[in-house]
Amino acid sequence: MGVDVFFVISGFLITGLILKEQRSGTFSLAGFWERRIRRILPAVICLVAVTLVVGILLLLPYDLEKLAESTVAQQLMLANVYFWRNTRYFDGAAELKPLLHMWSLAVEEQFYLGFPFLLLACKRLQRSIVVSLLCGLGLASFAVSVWGSYSHRDATFYLLPTRAWELLAGSILVFCPAPSQFKPWQVDLIGWLGLGGIFFAALSYNSSTRFPGSAALLPCLGTVLVVYSNSFRPAIVGRILSTKALVSLGLMSYSLYLWHWPILAYQRYWFGEILTVSSRIVALSLSVFIAYISWKYVERPFRKGGSVKSGKKVVSLAFSCFMCLIVVSLWISNAKGLPGRIPDRALQYIVSSSIPQGFAADTDSAGQGDLPQLGSWNDTRKPIAFLVWGDSHAYAISELCNTLAREHDIRGAIAARASTVPLLGTWRPSSGRQAVEWNQSVLEFVKSGRISNVILVARWAGNIEGQPNGKMNTLIVDEYSNDVCPEESKAALRRGFERTIAALKAVGVNVWVMKQVPLQATDPTKSLVLAVYFGRRPPTGVTIETHMRRQSNVNEILDSLASSNLRILDPTDYCFDASGLSKIGDAESSFYFDENHLSKCGAEILLRPLLEPVFERIAVHSKGVYAQVQHRPQNLHAAGGTDDLPQQRCHRQ
Repeated sequence: MGVDVFFVISGFLITGLILKEQRSGTFSLAGFWERRIRRILPAVICLVAVTLVVGILLLLPYDLEKLAESTVAQQLMLANVYFWRNTRYFDGAAELKPLLHMWSLAVEEQFYLGFPFLLLACKRLQRSIVVSLLCGLGLASFAVSVWGSYSHRDATFYLLPTRAWELLAGSILVFCPAPSQFKPWQVDLIGWLGLGGIFFAALSYNSSTRFPGSAALLPCLGTVLVVYSNSFRPAIVGRILSTKALVSLGLMSYSLYLWHWPILAYQRYWFGEILTVSSRIVALSLSVFIAYISWKYVERPFRKGGSVKSGKKVVSLAFSCFMCLIVVSLWISNAKGLPGRIPDRALQYIVSSSIPQGFAADTDSAGQGDLPQLGSWNDTRKPIAFLVWGDSHAYAISELCNTLAREHDIRGAIAARASTVPLLGTWRPSSGRQAVEWNQSVLEFVKSGRISNVILVARWAGNIEGQPNGKMNTLIVDEYSNDVCPEESKAALRRGFERTIAALKAVGVNVWVMKQVPLQATDPTKSLVLAVYFGRRPPTGVTIETHMRRQSNVNEILDSLASSNLRILDPTDYCFDASGLSKIGDAESSFYFDENHLSKCGAEILLRPLLEPVFERIAVHSKGVYAQVQHRPQNLHAAGGTDDLPQQRCHRQ
């Protein structure tokens, strides 16, 4: 939200500067952009160069490769486009990307590439016409932002067209008459209302808030009121913000903004996304210290001219640094993150931690009966014996299911969609209602294909309890939910299970629900790599007591479900060793892709004993159906019983 406040202030200051120079006849595009280069680039180039060097020392190959790619995008002022295009589910948490915050600078610079031309074109127009034009552009941008916050959330967050209204809000403020006609107490009230609006939004918004869209209106209007209240004479709020300590902090706020994020990102990268209070204090202190150094020895000298007073020298120096960073970043990217930096054993862990991602599908594919295939698809006369239906955890077991299906000579399909619980009528408010359409399409696929067996796989607990870092953007609701909170989500999950199992039972489908694999406190692969680096004993995962406590709410729901077509698969017995500690790897392989998804290798080693009897039973039934297919094709949906499935292997007693 600080970015939204910054956009408004930036629009106000830059527009005011341009109009002032236009009135005095001193404005030029070359002079404007030279000032922008002096203001923005030196500190950014320093920050990016240091971040890249630290990344070479600290990041694993894939993450260093992505950092190099983002560096290239940042140098081309396209960081916002890059992060929009690379915020897919398996691209890693946003909090771990060291240059993620560069998206806002890219938006600002893209705006100021074109905005001066607009003001030049409007130079001779009447003031009212210019204001009307800016208001029209701002309203159009805001309307697109509100619409996009429902249907294209990532694009709405990162791209200029849906952020321009925030900068234009500050620009329009320049044309407003100063509040000279107001009484002092009225001006103070305007300032307090604005500051109150900013703080209210900061305290009440959370990760499930649809943002920016209409939610961004409150902090932006609050900023407008604060700035407006001080545009004639300092109001009380303005005098508070003008205290020496806050002014000193404000002077180096740009450098502080640049440096705080990479420091936090690298901390989270190795020590987990949930930082302790002491870790946050260290990060804040280090950020302030480095920001002061950056402001004093980088920002100020270049802004005031220093030894580089010539505009041509500024441009040539900026271009040289630009080319150096581009060349180095492309080299790192082409070298796939310099894997030669990593010891061989550590590299084994990294390579083994991959997750299958080639089984993705979309709603249209499901509706058209074109879901990714598993198993033996050479003989198309065979019926589709099973469907794996789930979220990203279905991806994690997809290759294992593919292998088991081939071994048992059966055909299957997979309907996997990240961040989407595979239950009818449920959705995440933070992601929109597309999940409802997707799950309905999958059900229709099951019906039309007369599929007799469905395996439901998901990170169930995250849908009713939120994420370990406190974010609640994973909570689900349904049409009966009154609020977005854990209690309502738990009820929605129960109703979703009942609704889905009943719908599948109505068409004769056997349902297996796989409980969740253990959630680790930190990324197991990084823990294993650190153990290699420092010669430590192999790390262990969470305890079985911790796992059962985390899964207690979901297990309560699953264990209470009763249906003749339902069986529960519990991986707990296979994911813990004799001492009750979660298995996260062996001497050669990491069993996890991140803290909650199994790797391809981990799924094979840990879950094969759990899933093999399921596929054996599906194969037996499928062969019986196949033998009858030419005589009674209408009975393809008639599922056999599952009572002969070895219960001790698929259900934790």
